Amino acid sequence: MKVGLPAPTFAEQSDLWLERLRTRKRKPIKESSLASYSGYLNNWIRPHLGPVSLAEFGPLQMRDFVSQLAVSLSPKT
Repeated sequence: MKVGLPAPTFAEQSDLWLERLRTRKRKPIKESSLASYSGYLNNWIRPHLGPVSLAEFGPLQMRDFVSQLAVSLSPKT
């Protein structure tokens, strides 16, 4: 990361990650896997972490995120 630029948000980084998975040459990802990952991100992760800067994300934020998921998901999820 360059000095002076703001740290990317979780949403921005997850978009880059999905795009790299989609376009990689070696061991390309299956479309079904890409769709699953995208669904998990859009349904469960981005609503909570999307606007969070990666520079500010740490153990406390992870604990809060897991607590939020525990309330909204069934134990089998």
